[in-house]
Amino acid sequence: IMQNTTECGYDGGDCLPNPMYPDCDIALVHDIGDGRCDSDLNNSECGFDGGDCVIKYPNCNANTLTGFGVLGNGLCDTMFNNEDCNFDDGDCVEFNLEYPTCKGFISNTSRLGDGICHHSLNLEQCNFDGGDCADYNTQYPNCGAFGGDIGDGRCESENNTPECRFDGGDCDVFNSLYPNCNVSNPSFIGNGRCDTTEEYNNAECGYDGGDCDNIN
Repeated sequence: IMQNTTECGYDGGDCLPNPMYPDCDIALVHDIGDGRCDSDLNNSECGFDGGDCVIKYPNCNANTLTGFGVLGNGLCDTMFNNEDCNFDDGDCVEFNLEYPTCKGFISNTSRLGDGICHHSLNLEQCNFDGGDCADYNTQYPNCGAFGGDIGDGRCESENNTPECRFDGGDCDVFNSLYPNCNVSNPSFIGNGRCDTTEEYNNAECGYDGGDCDNIN
């Protein structure tokens, strides 16, 4: 290292040994105690990475599944939301208090209350996705569709029902133009490509919304 000289004050002191770990590799000494376990520093000379590699919870599966650095990282990981891992080193305490019955229904807690209604979390146990599904449940109480699919600008056949208000209005034009057209994917109708299958290329579907006019 060019600056690691007497004239440069050993890189302004950056290259001086850590007084707590005088026998630790100088090149890595500034990574000591940064909250992550570095295997190169996991030795007695470096204080087992300044304590970063000391197993806080010996019975926690984080130690064998994903290594260090995942506990207490500010995100509640449900895999470690248990007593052996001290509830993800405290990261899951707030989640457990706010959603005490949701634990078994969720893998990614950041999806709760993110502004998107996730169908899998639209449960009383998860406070209806942290409140994200409140409007959806009010507007479509008997619609079993994914909340984010309703009114997204695409007509989905499974949501084209009175209970789902014909996909939140997405299917209104399709139903008006092709009232007797029953297809698995209405967005294929009139998309500029001729679907030659009998399902789409028929009179009821306007011969694929006109896409097959030049072929028939």
